[in-house]
Amino acid sequence: MLKTLKSKLIMIHILTQILFLVVFIILGSRFVNQMIEIEFNKRVESFTRQVESAITVAMISSDTATLTAIAQEAVAIPDIHDFSVFLDNKLIHQASSSNNSPLYLKVVDAPVIKNNQTFGHFIFSISRLGIENSRRAFLKNLWIISLIEILLASFIAFSIGNYIGKRAKRLEQGLSVYSNGDVSFRFLEVMQDELGIVERSFNDMAHSIQEKNTHLENLRMQNLVSAKMASLGEMAGGIAHEINNPLAVISMRTEKLKRRMNSDEIDVPKTIEDLQKIETTITRISKIIRGLKNFSRSGASDPMEKVSLKQVVEDSITLSNEKLSNNSIKLKLDIDPEKDFNVLGRFVQLSQVILNLLSNACDAINKQDEKWIEITLKEVNHKVIVSLTDSGSGIPPEIAEKLMIPFFTTKEVGKGTGLGLSISKGIIEEQKGKFYYDPTCSNTRFVIELDQYEELEIS
Repeated sequence: MLKTLKSKLIMIHILTQILFLVVFIILGSRFVNQMIEIEFNKRVESFTRQVESAITVAMISSDTATLTAIAQEAVAIPDIHDFSVFLDNKLIHQASSSNNSPLYLKVVDAPVIKNNQTFGHFIFSISRLGIENSRRAFLKNLWIISLIEILLASFIAFSIGNYIGKRAKRLEQGLSVYSNGDVSFRFLEVMQDELGIVERSFNDMAHSIQEKNTHLENLRMQNLVSAKMASLGEMAGGIAHEINNPLAVISMRTEKLKRRMNSDEIDVPKTIEDLQKIETTITRISKIIRGLKNFSRSGASDPMEKVSLKQVVEDSITLSNEKLSNNSIKLKLDIDPEKDFNVLGRFVQLSQVILNLLSNACDAINKQDEKWIEITLKEVNHKVIVSLTDSGSGIPPEIAEKLMIPFFTTKEVGKGTGLGLSISKGIIEEQKGKFYYDPTCSNTRFVIELDQYEELEIS
């Protein structure tokens, strides 16, 4: 079965040539046969007229000697096999040639008429062997020429097919490279033919797609920055409170230390306790600053590396604690303290996704009587699964199917941009993971699945 364009082109060309040659041979053979037959008949007529003009005089004068001589001379002519002369239906002389072939004979009976009076007739046999040999030689040459033409046409068809096959293969490989992710691929040295038009069209299309993708990526980054600024605005008061409280603790403990230092007696155990409290408080502030720093960065250019999802969740919670507390939302954690839940990803972007989910959950359940958010971390089949569930009663199907569409939002005007979930989905998918809403849960649940980080074993 012919599958490639090259083989189809070669076969079509060869079959076309064979069909053309068969028609040419049939028509050529008929034409040659007709022409040879016409020439043979002309020769017969010419010979008959020549003999008739000479034999008529001899028959009128009843000159048998002359008639005999004419018969002898006739059989001496090539292709004349035998010759008989009849005078008044009486055989005068019969001559035959032993040199001429008896094959393919044509018998001609020619009357001798003068002034509407028949004096006799002569019969001769003329061989068609010569014209048969000529016909066979012509047909042989015709078949040889046809065979040569078929071989030449096959070679030309193979050359053309091979050229087109190489061009088609180049086009296929280029499209494969592009479809496998190398969006910078372009065809170089484009020919001025039909396949060249396809290659140029591909180059133009790829360039246009690249420009649009660049524009969309720029818009996405701008929207991400806008979404972050909006979130930072919401968190600003809470973060200030989160930092002010520890600073007040540090200030108070420092004042106590100063008073002890000014006194004559220093209580070492209490001093150590105060210093440890200051250290713990500084660590808390550091975590807040680190989380804020991570949230404010893009992280898109960070390398894919080993990331602890447990640490990501903890940092995100640190930034959300004040908002959760102000809205009287209970936070539940189902996380194994002995595990880090390591994945291959980008820490900054993952923390942004978790923080966005926490913020959305807070806004969604803010007016409910029962308010809680639960974060679960599990390892299943070499996957780390993060589930964020809130006390909501789920999302209607007609809204759920639009959740990941950019700019779609169910929040009040001015409360949301509709960018959070679509951006979160893009971030997780860029890290070869899955991000989706779980409709099977009786509450509102979003799930993140990422490949578990596998340590390389070195023997």
